[in-house]
Formats: sequence, C-alpha cells, structure tokens
Amino acid sequence: NKGDKVTIVQTLSNGWVKIEYKGGFGYVSNVKGAYLQPVVNSQDKENADKVISLINSLGSNITLADKADIVKAREAYNTLSEKAKALVTNLNKLTDAEKTIAELEKDKIDTESSQEVLTIIEDIKALNNISIKDRDLIVRARTAYNRLSPEAKAMVAPEILAILEGAEEKITKLEVEVDKVKDMVTALPSPDMVNIEHVDTINALSTAYNRLTPEQKKLAIPDEMVLMEYEFACDRIEKAQPIIEMINKLPEVDAVKISHKAEIQKVRKAYDNATKGSVNAGVDKYVTNYKKLQDLEKVIAELEKNN
Repeated sequence: NKGDKVTIVQTLSNGWVKIEYKGGFGYVSNVKGAYLQPVVNSQDKENADKVISLINSLGSNITLADKADIVKAREAYNTLSEKAKALVTNLNKLTDAEKTIAELEKDKIDTESSQEVLTIIEDIKALNNISIKDRDLIVRARTAYNRLSPEAKAMVAPEILAILEGAEEKITKLEVEVDKVKDMVTALPSPDMVNIEHVDTINALSTAYNRLTPEQKKLAIPDEMVLMEYEFACDRIEKAQPIIEMINKLPEVDAVKISHKAEIQKVRKAYDNATKGSVNAGVDKYVTNYKKLQDLEKVIAELEKNN
C-alpha cells in the first residue's frame, strides 16, 4: 500500500530489485516512486561509502604498482553485507582495474619468459661452432620457446628464431652421424663371431667413426675397446684370407699324391709365417679350413711311410 515502509534486500543484474515490505517480499523493476523509497541501514551506508572512496582513489592509469590498493578495495567490498554491496555505485571501476592488473601481469610474464628464450639463443649465437655437446643448450632453448604463450612467441623476432632453427639443423645432422655408427655396431655380431662377410662393414664402421668429433665418438661407442676388438678381428681375418685361399687350392684328401708334398709344404710355411709372433696372435683362429691342411700332411706322411 502507498506509504508502506519498503526495504531493498537484493539488486538483480537485470535491473529488478527484491524488496521487503509489510506484506512480505516482491520484485519490481522501478523503485523511483516515492512509495518505494528504500530504507537504508546507516551502518551499511557508512561501510559502502568507505568502499566507494577506496575505489575512487584508484587512478585512471592503472599500473602494477596499484595492485595492492586494488586488492585492498576488493577485500573491503567482499566484507560488506549484501545490502551494503548494493549501495556501491562504482563497482565497475574496481572490476575494470582488476582486469587491467591481470593483463599487465600476463604481459610481465610474457616479457620475462620471452627474454629467457632470447638470452639462451644469444648463448647459442655466441658459439663458434655447434657441436654435439651443445645439444642440451639447444633443447633447452626450444623447450622454453614452446612453452611461451602466442603473445610471448611474437616477442621473439623471426631472425632470432632462425638462429635456433639453424642450430637444431646442425645438431640433427650430428645426431644422424652418431646414430649411423650406432646402427652399424648393432648390426654386427660380437667381435669373436665376425667373419670375412663382415670385413667391409667393419672397415666402413672404422671410417665413419674416425670422421666423428671426440664428443660424437663418446656417444656413438662409449667403450672404444669395442671398436678396437672389431678392428683386431678384421685385421686377423684379412691376414688369414690368403692362407685360406692357398689351402682351398690344394687337392682334396682323397686325391692327394706324394707329388703334392712340395705344394703342401709351401702352404704350411705360409701358414706358420702368418700366425707366428705376437703381432699375428689370433690369426690361426680365422683360418677356417686349417684342418684340411693338417689332414693332407697326415696323408703325405702315410704315403712316405709306405714307399
């Protein structure tokens, strides 16, 4: 009824307000009429005015230095009662200031993180020659760059990013060279199981390995003794091969005659020369048809005995 005392208990976002009056509660969209003048608690008004004053004290040009004042204003607003909050007429200024602070903080993070990437790339640029030992630095630069926001990535100029990309290409090439040697080692049997069929691979392995830098060599074959064992076996195989061929040219055991004695003795001498001394240690292991020579010598001995 006209003249009833009315209290606004909640202001809604759509412009309506919830009111309390003698008969109960209701919602209206126009509270300007004299018969709906709200009854305001004096303490609520005093508290709301203090918050309004805090918000008004915020400058128009917000910087990160204003963050503490903005947080203070927000905390003060949050402590208000719902009725007092409805009396704060400049809340939009506070929320706008908070948005500005959030944007400024993001810009600060973007700037600092992009600067970290720029610093690492400068370190890469200062390198005289990219080597495999620089891989961790280059990976760190790429990882840091990939973590940047789109805005922060835009702070890294294309010509600066090109330095990183160029270093990555060089590292990839060095890694491919290392992997090639690793794969060659993996494809070989153990050094004590290699034979003439593996000689070309071992020679190619030695050539590829010797082209590597010291840092690459450590990654490709951590234990250099492994390569030395392959090279040792390869040397013995190559020394044994002429003897194998000489033995193969001798007649078979069931066809040997006393007239073959000189030829067999010649092969025996060649075998002894090829296998004697420390420099030729292990060659005998790779003379795979040595038993044929021994068998022929036994037959010749028997033929001489029977004559």
